[in-house]
Amino acid sequence: MTPARTLYNNDGTYLLSNALHGGRPLTVADVHDYVDRIHATPVTTYLICTNSLQTYYYGALDRPVGIADGSKHRPGPETRVHAESVAQYGEVVRTLHAQGTDIVT
Repeated sequence: MTPARTLYNNDGTYLLSNALHGGRPLTVADVHDYVDRIHATPVTTYLICTNSLQTYYYGALDRPVGIADGSKHRPGPETRVHAESVAQYGEVVRTLHAQGTDIVT
C-alpha cells in the first residue's frame, strides 16, 4: 500500500507579493520561511507554481514576468492594479536573480 501524500501548492504570486511578510520586498530568507511554516505538518510535497502569464524565473525559452518590454505585461491605465502587481513581481525576480537565486531554487 502506497503511503498517503499531502501536497501543498503555494501559488508563485503569493510568494512574489510576499503576503506573509506584509508585502515588503521578498528576500531569500522570506522564501525559506514560507517552506519552514509547513515543516511540522503532514505535508509531504511543497509545490510552487512557476508561472502565471510568464515564468517567475529567468530561463532559456522565456523572459520572466515583469521583464518583457513591449509585451502585454507593461503597465497600462486599463490594467493598473494588475500591472502594478506584475511590476512588483518583476522587481522581485530581478532582485533574487541578482542574488543568484529565484523562488523555485
